[in-house]
Formats: sequence, structure tokens, C-alpha cells
Amino acid sequence: MVDVSWHEADAYCRWLSDAAGAALRLPTEAEWEIAARGDDGRIYPWGDSYQPFHANINETFHNRGARYVGHTTPVDAHPPGASTFGALDMCGNMWEWCANTFENLADMIPQGLVRRATRGGSWHNAASTARAAYRIYGYPGDRRNNLGFRLLLDGA
Repeated sequence: MVDVSWHEADAYCRWLSDAAGAALRLPTEAEWEIAARGDDGRIYPWGDSYQPFHANINETFHNRGARYVGHTTPVDAHPPGASTFGALDMCGNMWEWCANTFENLADMIPQGLVRRATRGGSWHNAASTARAAYRIYGYPGDRRNNLGFRLLLDGA
């Protein structure tokens, strides 16, 4: 999903949880980072250096490669970029909302205007923002064509 606010992403998770009878939610930053970095703490999901065509980013920024698609791509478009856990597009394609606030990783307040953490970089950004540890924030009402979310199945 892309171009949805944090509130919309959270509401979708709650709706789908009820409909599916499973506990689905946004991941915390810590959960997101483990899925992206793997159990060996990689800088990128695929290793410790940027590799062209492993993520949908603006590779022409800082001459990291020749590719700039200029929009989101299907999740399975960059299989070499998979994390050690098999998660695709953890870096690049779109920034992803996380459950916690930006200032406090333990704070999961579901309402208000508190800045929320986002991870992953996007098709519009440079390789440096696609590092698994890189983080920025968005306000919970923000909607952008390079901002979305992924679901976490709680207890899986």
C-alpha cells in the first residue's frame, strides 16, 4: 500500500485483523530493522554495500548506478535485494510507517499528531537513505506517493 497516512494504515491493520481473525499490525522500528538487516546486522538487506538493481531507489543520485524508475514497482521486482529472512523491498520502493513514535521507540500511542517513524527509503531517494538503519519521520496525517506500509503478523 502506498499514499496512505499512518492513521489509515493503523485502521487498515485493525480492520484486517478483525476480518481475518489474526493479529496484524504495523511493525515497530526494532522489528522492521531485524527483518531488513537479518541476524548478522547487514547494512543493506543483501549485504554491507549498495549493489545496483537490488532496490528501487534513485541510483543516479551520487552515481550509485544508472537506474532511476521514478515510481513504485511491484514488490517482487528486485529479488536479489531480499533480506536473509526473504523479505522483499525492505530498502527502496517506498518509505514504510512503523508503529512507534519517532522520538520514543517504546511509545505506541495510536492517536494524536506525534511524529511517527518511517523506514526503508524510497524510489525517489539516494542509496544512503536505503540503509537498513536509516530512519526519518512523518506526521501521522501525511500521505505521499513514496510512503506506505507493510503488515506484521503478530505471533508468527
